Amino acid sequence: MKAKETEIMTRIVMDHIIRERRSTKKDRGRYFYASESYLPNNPEDSSCPRQLGYKFLGYEETESREDMYPIFALGDLYHEFIQKIFVKEKLARQVEEFTIIYDDDGKQYWIRRDNNKTIIKVPIEIHGRLDLVFELIGESFIADIKTLNTWAWKYLADKPKESHYAQLQLYLKDQNIKKGFILYINKSSGEMKEFMVEYDEEYLNKYLKDYKELFDYITVKGLPPRHFARGDEAPWQCHYCGFTMHCLGMDLKKLKEIKYVTYPEEDKKD
Repeated sequence: MKAKETEIMTRIVMDHIIRERRSTKKDRGRYFYASESYLPNNPEDSSCPRQLGYKFLGYEETESREDMYPIFALGDLYHEFIQKIFVKEKLARQVEEFTIIYDDDGKQYWIRRDNNKTIIKVPIEIHGRLDLVFELIGESFIADIKTLNTWAWKYLADKPKESHYAQLQLYLKDQNIKKGFILYINKSSGEMKEFMVEYDEEYLNKYLKDYKELFDYITVKGLPPRHFARGDEAPWQCHYCGFTMHCLGMDLKKLKEIKYVTYPEEDKKD
């Protein structure tokens, strides 16, 4: 059998995954997403402000990492697996875009709700959806499930990534819950590691202030500066960005072939 003839199942799976992801992609509104985690104090773990600027200003993405879609799909499967366990154990009270109602006979009813809700309105608007709310010994918790590849798992420290910590803080505020968990899963081995996080109002207020400053910059001045403006090796974020042609004047294929990047000069802002 020829190699081309053996790619039938792969093509069917890939076409389905790509079609599903495209169908759920929404036009960008004038808001941030909780998962974007803008962290000017920690650029290595932050969304690039210029990438967020491109999204806000309506630029068309010139790149799509469709090769990553199966990896995202695998992460979705791990999410569903954990969520179903908490539902079956009758601990779950809310799962992503569903609310679970338990009947007296033990049956569960899943009520669909908006899966792209506004979780923060002031000082700026942030949308998102949490993975799981569960109750244990009379106390409510939020769980955020994160899947990591082997490389990222290797560098997971004795505390959660700040971007994930910040995201969970938003959900804790929205739900008025004081404690939550970040559960990391190694996609290669299935190994799990969890961190408990307590609501930190002081941290969250500083986090939202940074977001507001970015929003004001984009609204008034346009594209913000990049996190990384030196002419050295492009940060890992660039290799997953859809705006490299706008920002660097090259596509992802070209970016992959070269080691060092000379960043174009940014427009001078007053």
